[in-house]
Amino acid sequence: MKKKKQNKQRSIGYIMARLAFIMVIVGMLLIAMISIISNFVVTKQLVSSELLSVVTEASKSVKWELQSYINLAEAIGTDSYLLDDSHTAEEKQAYIAQKATSHGLIGGDMLDTSGIGLDGTDYSASESFKSALGGKVYISAPTDTASGTKMMFIAAPVWANGVEGSEITGVIYLIPSPTVLDDIVKSIKSSEHGITNILDNTGAVIATSVVAEEGAEESSDVTANASESEIATYMEVNARMISGETGSETYDFGGTSYFTAYAPIANTNGWSIAVTSPYADFLSSVLTVSALVFVFVVAIGLLALYIANRLGKKIGGPMSICTAIINGIGIGDFSQDAPVVKRNDETRLLADATGKALNELRAIIYDITRVLEAVADGDLTVDVDEKREMYVGDYEKIYNSLASIKTSLQATMEQIDVAAEQVTSGSEQVSIGASNLSEGSTGQASSIAQLASNIRTIADLINNNAEDAANANDLTNKAGVAMGDATVSMDSLVEAMNEIADLSEEIKKITKAIEDIAFQTNILALNAAVEAARAGAAGKGFAVVADEVRNLAGKSSEAAKNTTALIENAVVAIEKGTGLVSDVATKMNDVAASAGAVAQINGKISEESKNTALSINEITIGIDQISNIVQTNSATSQQSAAAAEELAGQANTLKNLIEAFKY
Repeated sequence: MKKKKQNKQRSIGYIMARLAFIMVIVGMLLIAMISIISNFVVTKQLVSSELLSVVTEASKSVKWELQSYINLAEAIGTDSYLLDDSHTAEEKQAYIAQKATSHGLIGGDMLDTSGIGLDGTDYSASESFKSALGGKVYISAPTDTASGTKMMFIAAPVWANGVEGSEITGVIYLIPSPTVLDDIVKSIKSSEHGITNILDNTGAVIATSVVAEEGAEESSDVTANASESEIATYMEVNARMISGETGSETYDFGGTSYFTAYAPIANTNGWSIAVTSPYADFLSSVLTVSALVFVFVVAIGLLALYIANRLGKKIGGPMSICTAIINGIGIGDFSQDAPVVKRNDETRLLADATGKALNELRAIIYDITRVLEAVADGDLTVDVDEKREMYVGDYEKIYNSLASIKTSLQATMEQIDVAAEQVTSGSEQVSIGASNLSEGSTGQASSIAQLASNIRTIADLINNNAEDAANANDLTNKAGVAMGDATVSMDSLVEAMNEIADLSEEIKKITKAIEDIAFQTNILALNAAVEAARAGAAGKGFAVVADEVRNLAGKSSEAAKNTTALIENAVVAIEKGTGLVSDVATKMNDVAASAGAVAQINGKISEESKNTALSINEITIGIDQISNIVQTNSATSQQSAAAAEELAGQANTLKNLIEAFKY
């Protein structure tokens, strides 16, 4: 999984310095580029114009130099000396040679109309001869001779009788120095490394200002180191020169850029002269100026960077501190102090606003801490309104919440205190009632045990009566007395059973009251837990107390429910026992009423005694059941008493906890 690249945070000082540096550098570079380009363009235009002037003057110079030879050839062609047949060929040849050398030429000759010279050389095939024989002066390009040297010719017609335009009787040949054209172009200096070339009508270089190194072989291919596009451009320039155009342009050749200007040479057979100079000869000053401009731009950029950096620190420093303060506020750190800015600008406004916000937050946090610490210590009488003026705007919601918390806690504590008082009082009453019930149940158990013992005695007596029928009268009299006593005891038993039934109804009411108290206590505990949750961390202790109260209420409710169930069972049993006792009492009354007639029915005593014994056995079983129920009620009442005492103790504990709060 690729990790996301985190952007490095930059300070505003760094950003301002960078932007200022970039703006200045870009501006200066644009100015420098415009200046350099302008200088370059202007220089190119000036160089092109200057080279065009140079090549024009050079063309004229070559023209006039050659024109002097043409004039000489024309003058010799009309010289009467050569037309005089009295002069020999040697004399005429010497005459021509003297004329040529006097004008700087190396020699000359006169040809007849068949092209044979005075020395017998045949020139009939030469272009110069043919052109001059046609009436035109012809200057040939330097050509290689058999001896390996170059030679050029100037041919002019020889006119009959020395009259130009008359009959041509021959041709004058003048031979200039083979280096005459090279000497002319070498005198034309366009720049330090400039080159001047003369091209003939085929584009071949017939004269150049380049001096070949001694021993170096002259290359026949000038395009050896040039690319195809450079060669094409070079050939286009040559084509324009061959066509006789005048112009100037630039081109690249062999990896070097050149200025060139060219012009045709008048009175020649399509010759042109070209002046070529490399860019470096003219643009070195431009490059120097460009270097100076670049150095100036760098210096200005560094100065701008320094100034922007200083300015960025003055602005970005306080802003960085303010940012750190705001970030610290975000994580609860209020320990930093706002920067002090003396300048009257937005930076000072930001610093002052940050300091004001920081101080206000500190004051509000300290006030909230004061209130909550007091609440945590159990003091609900803390003055929330002490710093009321600080809570403005959205801070007012915090104040309202604090005031609401205090009011709610006070009201809750008061209600819990009242409820605790009621629970304490009710638990004490329940404890007393449970104790009384326990004592009454114990008495009932004793009475029932006594009653069971009496019933067994009666059963024994009845059995004895059945066995001792002979002693019926005596026993009947005793039985009458015993029956009288039993009747009294039975009446007491009936009254006791009725009292037990009445006490059971009272116990029901008490358990109902316990259930109601447990229900109300549970509700109060739930409310207390809700309010403790609202109080947050400050209400954790109270939440524990509320939870313990709710647990006690649950236990009390459960114990009350168990007690109610047991009492209801006991009441059912008591009601059944009461019915049985009532029946026994009725029978005992009947027995007492019939005691006087016992003597008359002794015969029937045995049978009735058996029936009575069976009834007594059933009564004994019922009495045993009542005894068990009463014992169970006694144990339950004892448990209720213990639970009531525990509830009373817990109620006192709750009251002590509530008393720890001030409200």
